[in-house]
Amino acid sequence: MKRFFSLFLTAALAGAGFVSCSDDPEDQPVVPTDVEKVSGIETNYVLGLHEYLEITPDIELSNENESISYEWSIDYETVSTERNLSFKCDELLNDVNCYFKASSSTGAKIAEFKLSVTSPYDKGLLLLSQTGDGAMLTFKRLDIMATPASPYAFKDNNPTLSLGKEALALCWKGEGLTNLGNSIKDQDTEIILSSGNPTKVYVLNTNDMKVKTEITYNGEGEFHPNYVIYPYGVQNSLWEGELYWLGGGREYIMAADRNFITSTMEEMPEGAQFADMACSLVDTDMTRVYYNTASQKMVYISGVLGMVTEGTKACNVEPMNLIPCDGIYRDEEGGDHRYEPMNVILVGKQGSSTKIYRFTPENLTTTEEVLTEQDATGNILPTSATTANPAKPILYYSKGGDIYRFNYDGNNFDTEPYISLGDNFEVKQLVFNPYDVDTLYIAAEDTAETGEMKASLFIYDISDNSSAEKLFEDHKVGGTVRRLIYKGNGKENDERVAKSNSILSKFIR
Repeated sequence: MKRFFSLFLTAALAGAGFVSCSDDPEDQPVVPTDVEKVSGIETNYVLGLHEYLEITPDIELSNENESISYEWSIDYETVSTERNLSFKCDELLNDVNCYFKASSSTGAKIAEFKLSVTSPYDKGLLLLSQTGDGAMLTFKRLDIMATPASPYAFKDNNPTLSLGKEALALCWKGEGLTNLGNSIKDQDTEIILSSGNPTKVYVLNTNDMKVKTEITYNGEGEFHPNYVIYPYGVQNSLWEGELYWLGGGREYIMAADRNFITSTMEEMPEGAQFADMACSLVDTDMTRVYYNTASQKMVYISGVLGMVTEGTKACNVEPMNLIPCDGIYRDEEGGDHRYEPMNVILVGKQGSSTKIYRFTPENLTTTEEVLTEQDATGNILPTSATTANPAKPILYYSKGGDIYRFNYDGNNFDTEPYISLGDNFEVKQLVFNPYDVDTLYIAAEDTAETGEMKASLFIYDISDNSSAEKLFEDHKVGGTVRRLIYKGNGKENDERVAKSNSILSKFIR
């Protein structure tokens, strides 16, 4: 019996050993996966909000007839099962884990990568334009120059809200910052946007373009929000945080609490009719500057005393633009490198003729002085776009798609275009970042474009006096151009100094 049991046990163990050997992975035939290799995917991607992450992977197969499935995962969520990825980045992400997987019946290959989605709205250009569908707000980020402009900055971030049919006014409140070394409050960098038919006035957050509040007019009479300005001096406890609107010949004052008020200090000239334009200066007194079309004179409003003074010079022109100029930077020891424009340029037209005036404003210590009075007929057209260099004595003006310069210190006009966009362009707006004298921003309309999206954006480096270098261009970024502005982050003074120091260090080496 024992012998029989021993033989049985030996046989059982031998059988077990045979089964064990047959299950050994090393003895199994290896079946290679049909997906041999996945490439063409970078390890890190950084995009702006509402931009598209587009990836076309290269996939090598050992069996072309095998069925392959795909999976794209972003932050542990499957976002696509297509081979190629086109993913709209609708939320901010910070270095999240992602992967692409290509699978067959024999196995899979996985390519991992990281994705960061940043706010593109730190600093850039804002373009207000309109089409038959209504007003639209376009944003062009400046930290990544190659990034195209987004024509739907308002719509993307406020899908349930709408603008009126007519584009009206646009303002970045950061333009009025004067104490850049101080802590900057959120309300100091808001964006103000107005449109008409129907009237819609919004306050936007500067970092995401989302509507912070909608303004309801509760002042006297009918509201025409055609132009808006946030003047220098609010950080110096001037103006009491007020925002100033112009339209229909009158001024509207919006208090810091968003209510519209009547000034008890400022007494405007009797019968004044204000043009839809204004600027702000940092002279001895901080000053708002208007143009009275009834008297054809400048009007200066003091930020210290609220004193209103009308200039003595009758210009006899229809105003085209009011431009701050002759700025200085507070680079002295203890200064915060802020920008302070001292004077103002008025460009005006009368029929087919044009004129340039440059004024020292009336303030607490000086009376109005005409620094420049120049006939610009034949150079500046009644349809020209104009702007002034923030610190250099140069006025830029357009003729069609060409841009020229007038040096008001030397009193001479360019005889040849400094910049040529092309015969099919009509320049509509020229602007600067006040802290960058070497970069010119241009909004133009393409006259050859048959559709409504005719607006184009151009950016030029103008540091070379003899020729300008094109840094960027983009087309079909908006409709009929109304307003182009620079929107910063309140750190422009530091960035200017850092750039200056970097250039200086190269010379020292």
